[in-house]
This record gives sequence, structure tokens and C-alpha cells, in this order.
Amino acid sequence: MSKNYPYVGGHYFSENFRPQDLCLTYESLVKSESRLFRNEVEFIFVVSGTGKIEINGSLFPVKAGNLIHLLPYHIHRFVIEKGQALTFYRMRFSLGLLLLSSVNEKNYLSHFKDLDQVVSIMSLPKRKIHLLTALCEEVLYEKQHAHTSFENLHLSLVSFIAYFMQTISGTSQSDPPSTKSWRCLEYIHLHHQDSLTLDTVAKALSLPKETVQAELKEATNFSFSQLLNQVRIRNATALLQFPDLTIQQIGSICGYQSNANFYKQFKEIHKQTPQAYRDQLNSGNQLIAYSDAWDVAIFILENCLSPLTLETLVAQTRFSADKINELLKEKFKMTFKELLNLYRIQIGRILLLNLPLNVTEVALKVGFLDANTFIRNYKKVFQVTPHQEKMLSRE
Repeated sequence: MSKNYPYVGGHYFSENFRPQDLCLTYESLVKSESRLFRNEVEFIFVVSGTGKIEINGSLFPVKAGNLIHLLPYHIHRFVIEKGQALTFYRMRFSLGLLLLSSVNEKNYLSHFKDLDQVVSIMSLPKRKIHLLTALCEEVLYEKQHAHTSFENLHLSLVSFIAYFMQTISGTSQSDPPSTKSWRCLEYIHLHHQDSLTLDTVAKALSLPKETVQAELKEATNFSFSQLLNQVRIRNATALLQFPDLTIQQIGSICGYQSNANFYKQFKEIHKQTPQAYRDQLNSGNQLIAYSDAWDVAIFILENCLSPLTLETLVAQTRFSADKINELLKEKFKMTFKELLNLYRIQIGRILLLNLPLNVTEVALKVGFLDANTFIRNYKKVFQVTPHQEKMLSRE
């Protein structure tokens, strides 16, 4: 895996992929699933019940409050015994979005350093269970009501998940099972940037190449070359949202030896060239330049519930107060104070509508000094007072 670029994933293969999209479903199970293979990265948040999840042939117990991190080479299914049931949120999103949620790239990359050695099942503390449940409910509500702009809401949810990943230890399986199909699939995902062939994979795993091909076909119903291209094009698709990378650089990063082959394979899957796809992202405001404004905005989001001030932000960055406001106005059409209040109001609305808290309690929890300031800013954003919206939500 490259040391210079993060491993990224998306879900273009099963849905109309956009790098900043987030797919969220609420599901209930009363019987075991068939094994799943997805060309995607998933998080599953268990809301209620007990059961087991089978990952690459090993069974792990799961219960309410667990957050499960699954990668594309995790062949998995829930196993539900008689009398058991599970309800859970299933989340899928580009790890390009996860990268945006952390201003510390070192922390982001370190999480993926030992991907081949860890199955992560985190047990969330009670307070974080309430918060993640509320965030999931809010995202699902907004999607069901056909609202069109989700970028800030997606970023809020993913930022909290990234925080959980960095701060909460999970159940780790450090000695994974030696199932051939899993080893072959995993190797493609973790080494797709190399000059891979069926022969090199077989040699690396000390298996006959016929075995590698047969195991992959049985596990996923795709051939070695199909899987390799899926992984490479999925990652290229996510990287296309970053205009600082040229299309030629992206093809090379993802393992293609020639630009022509990259274009050919990309067009085969997306029915358009990489440049046309990037132009489409640009027209939909889906391009993300690595900018100082984004770094500042993400820092504000990550710290908005604390007593954050402009002076604190100046001390944490190399920018003056005037420069911070200049960056934010240019990128977001807001000053530091306006963006800070927007983030606090968005999170405050989620808490207000989903937790048994009054307006004053919510105001203080999200960082306002008093309820009146919270109410005034709330009405400015949502055109109703917090009390009015809480009454409407009960009807």
C-alpha cells in the first residue's frame, strides 16, 4: 500500500457513486443472512438485540452499542439464532469523505497501516450511543424528506465515526483465518497499487494460480482481473474529487502502467472518461481541493462543542484572525463566528429532536453561553424557534 496516499473506497459499483455521498439504511434481522461481498466500505451500528457476525469464516458476538468496521475484502454475514433479533444502521461512504473529516492525515493513515490484521468491533459508551443514534436518525430523516444538500450533515456523522475509530479500542482479530479466498481477495485490495498479475499474487501467497482464480471466483463470482480493476477504478473514482491530483497521477497511484489502459478500464465501468467524470463532479460541487479553508473548517467542526474562540483557533494554526475570516469567507461565505454557530445549531437540532433535553440544556451542551443566543441563531438557520420545531416534530 502506498505510503503517500490513503486507501480510499466508494460504492460506485452498486450505486450512483458521488464521493461526498453517504448511504444509510435502517435494517432489522430475525434470521441469518447469506454471505455478503460488497465492493464497498461499511460501518454497521447495532441499535438493539444480540447475534453474531461471521467475517472471513470467524464468528464474533455482537450486541446493541457495537460499531462494526467492514472492508471490501471482508466476506461477511449476520448469524441470528432462534429467539434472537438485531436492528442496526448500515452506513457506506467514501473514505475520501473520511479523509476530509480529519485534519491529521498521520492519524488517518495510521489506522489503515495494519488493515490486514484487524477486524474492528467497537463497544460505544452509553453517551456516544445516544449521540450516534441521534445523528443517524437525523441523516435518515433528511434523506427521506428529499432534501438535496447533505455535505455538512454527512461530514458531521463521519467526523464522529472517525473520532470513535481513533479513541475507542475494539475487538481485534490479529491472527486472521487462512481461508484461501479471503487471503486472495485481501491481497488484491492491499496491493492494488503494485504491478499485480495472477502469477505475482499466486507466488506471494504460495498458491497455484489456478487456485487463486478458482477461490476468487467462488467467493465473489468475479475473476482476478475483474476484481483488480474494480478496486483500482473505485479508488481512482474517489481520488478524482481532489483536483490537485492530475488524471495521469491518479491512474499511476492506482496501479495502471499506462494512461491508455486506465482510460479504457475507467470508461468500461463508468461509461465515460475520467476527465468527463471529473467535470461532472465539478458541476455538482463535488471537487475538494486540499485547502487551508477546509483545514480550518474541519478543526472548527471537531471542536465546536467546546468553548472555542477565534483566539484559540489562531493559537492552533499559523493564521491570523483576519486570515482565518478571509479564508472562510472565500470558501464558505461565512466568518469564523457564523460557521461555528452553524455547526453548533445543526448539532443542537439533532439533540433537541432526539434526546430528552430542554432548550437551555441543549444550548449549553453545544457551546452557547445562554439559551437566548441559541434560540436567536436557531431561528436564523431554520426559520422557526427550537420550541416550535420540537412541537412540530411531535405532531
